[in-house]
Amino acid sequence: MPRRMLSTVQNAGRVLDLFSREQAEWGVSEIGRALGIPKSNAHALAASLAEIGMLTRTSRGRYRLGWHLLTLTDRMRVNFAVRDHALEIMRALVKRTGETVLLAVLDRSDVLYIERAEGTHPIVRLVGVQVGAKLPAYCTAVGKILLSDHTPEEVREIVGEGPFRARTNKTTTTIEELEGALEKVRGEGVAYDLGEIVPDACCVAAPICGDDFAIVAALGISVPAYRFSAHLPRLRAMLREASHEISAALSEDSAPDRDASVAQPA
Repeated sequence: MPRRMLSTVQNAGRVLDLFSREQAEWGVSEIGRALGIPKSNAHALAASLAEIGMLTRTSRGRYRLGWHLLTLTDRMRVNFAVRDHALEIMRALVKRTGETVLLAVLDRSDVLYIERAEGTHPIVRLVGVQVGAKLPAYCTAVGKILLSDHTPEEVREIVGEGPFRARTNKTTTTIEELEGALEKVRGEGVAYDLGEIVPDACCVAAPICGDDFAIVAALGISVPAYRFSAHLPRLRAMLREASHEISAALSEDSAPDRDASVAQPA
């Protein structure tokens, strides 16, 4: 994405972030002052956001959040559906493996962990990330799964050109290395973090797909490094089974909606 266009998109996001329960309306001059940009730029941003329904212009020439956001909110329901369908399956996977199971979605260039089922292994329980935490997509197993659903051009737009920050001496740090890893993910259907975030922790992840076969989330099993390799074949097989089960549940859940929308009169 050209630098100028990227700056415009980022500023548009900053405009939307201004709106809150405390201040639901903003004037162009206020937007300009808050963001530290010229009034003409603020006007262009607000007008463009209003044109696509993200903002709406009041009779007084001020701006409020637009109704199109409700459409996006409805689309976001798939993430909540993933969480609802996944939780019991994640708990069952913990019972079978004793390991910590994580559910994540892509949030810009990061992965956002939206659910966690705590491991019960008697020797070591992985501390790991908590629900609501974010980590870079380029060096996490769940992140690689989520990025693999995008073209190489889209991946570069999402994570940048690199070099990426090294968390350990095993972290993926170049875009070329990441692209090679994503090609393997697309071919194998699973992704790995072999100590890229924490030296003594590994993870294997698999995709969760919606009814259109697009990847909507990633399911991962986190394991202390010392026992990862020995148990990987078994963990990978159970992980694939669990991710397929969640994907199937999502497809079944959306099927009645499709049928109903066809049957309803205009």
